[in-house]
Amino acid sequence: MMTLSFRGFALVALTMIPLTPANANLDDPRVTCKRYANKAMSQVEMSERLPNPPSGPRWVNNYAAHYGWCLNSSTKAARDSETRARSKKLQWH
Repeated sequence: MMTLSFRGFALVALTMIPLTPANANLDDPRVTCKRYANKAMSQVEMSERLPNPPSGPRWVNNYAAHYGWCLNSSTKAARDSETRARSKKLQWH
């Protein structure tokens, strides 16, 4: 019969815990795209208060369109580029 000390038991127990980073869900496209679509909608809503609001796909007031684009056809670089382009346009006004 094998006897484990507390230290030995703790070591065995720790090896059984999966090591996942605290921000593991940040790699989940649904989380990333929800964040992207929320930011896009915030920017779209800000643009609608302008005297001459911009138009085009980047400015559509449709959460599902922004979320779907992100989920189905975007890269991080593309998402960042769209967010920056909206920010830049909002700063000009």
